[in-house]
Amino acid sequence: MLKLNLKELFEWQNMQTDPNPANYFYDTETRKLNLIDFGASRDYNPSFVNSYMGVVYNSANPNPD
Repeated sequence: MLKLNLKELFEWQNMQTDPNPANYFYDTETRKLNLIDFGASRDYNPSFVNSYMGVVYNSANPNPD
């Protein structure tokens, strides 16, 4: 779920905004999680995505100074 969530925001710049479990399908043969409902989704502009990436990056790589 986390990998899909990050892909939605940082690659597609569009996120599915209804986290209902019925909107996802896990394929046991391919071991992949599939998003099957984009009925409730939101686009994000590149400036927001870039700023948010900075937050994520700095959270994962704290500056000790």
